[in-house]
Amino acid sequence: MKTILKKYRKFVYMAIALLIIFSIGGYFIYTNFNQTKVTKAQSNYQPTKSDNQPIEAREDINLTKKESDRVEIKEKFENFKTKELENLQIFEEQLQHYKQNQSSLLLDKIYTTSNWFELLTNDIKLFLNFLNTFLGTESIISSSRKPEDELSLKLKIDSFLSIIEPELDLYLTLSREINDKYLFSEFSFLVNEIDSIKTLILNFRNIDDKTSSLQNSESEISVFTRVLEKLINVKELLIQINRNYIKFIKYKGALTHKINDFIKYGNLLINENFDSLNETYIQELDSKINLINSINVEIDNLKQLEAQLQEQKIPFWKALSVKNFLENDLKVEYILEKSNFTEEDTEKITLLINEVIAEKAFESQLNSSSFNFLEDKISKKIIKLEKLIKNI
Repeated sequence: MKTILKKYRKFVYMAIALLIIFSIGGYFIYTNFNQTKVTKAQSNYQPTKSDNQPIEAREDINLTKKESDRVEIKEKFENFKTKELENLQIFEEQLQHYKQNQSSLLLDKIYTTSNWFELLTNDIKLFLNFLNTFLGTESIISSSRKPEDELSLKLKIDSFLSIIEPELDLYLTLSREINDKYLFSEFSFLVNEIDSIKTLILNFRNIDDKTSSLQNSESEISVFTRVLEKLINVKELLIQINRNYIKFIKYKGALTHKINDFIKYGNLLINENFDSLNETYIQELDSKINLINSINVEIDNLKQLEAQLQEQKIPFWKALSVKNFLENDLKVEYILEKSNFTEEDTEKITLLINEVIAEKAFESQLNSSSFNFLEDKISKKIIKLEKLIKNI
């Protein structure tokens, strides 16, 4: 065995030497290949501006960007706050304005404290003429008054008109003020009707005393009944518009409380912790400002839809007004009894009134179906608006 090892020892040494040589050669080839790849990649790389800057300079850029964002949100918040504080002041004025004038905007003094029922009760001819306005018939019962009653009637009508005229003037002033100052145009729907009542009153005062007593009497009665007719026609519309106004104030009030809280929160962040404002707070302030602005737009859109609906529903409200007046407000039985109508006349008048009530009820129901689409659209707007306000 030793003899064999000695014989081939030379070959073993040669194999080991070759293995070492190949290993070293392979290593140099591998490292040279990798170095070539790195060199090529470096030669193709285009350095950016920030790569050429020291680390301190890059940090300064990041700080400058954050500072710019803070300044930008501060400016946006301050502009928002200035505008909304003005709006809040207007809202407070609006709220006080409505509280002080709610009765006048409903013409309460005319509907509840005037003496028109007394006039109707004490004068048969006046009452019948008034009924004919709604019944659309000729005088149901002929009636005459003594000549000495003519002056008395005129004085009573004039007294009644003197009560309602300043209330109408006040309503016109208030409704125009609301429209001009608070941009709530629904009240303007009634301006023409109220103006027409004012014209009737002027006509009454211009009745020529030189004409015959009978002609004067007919003119006075005609003016009086037309005034009452117009007042009755607008009653339900007055009520509805006031309800819409209250609804509008309700939404603005809910929004006002949210805005006040948000402004306090924003002041705390911006004025007391400005240097600590991070991206999260900046995004929060920005999103809340945008949300409130969008809610204001939604409220304006809702006002426009409500105004559009009320304008379309004027015939509906008129029919409902007449129905409710004849059914609930006009004390027919009391007037007929006090005026000594016969049982036959009482039945005839009562039957005619019930027919008009049924007709107006049908008319109002017929009209109501045509507003379903717009009313549904308004309902969805209200639901959306309430959700948006809760999210502030």
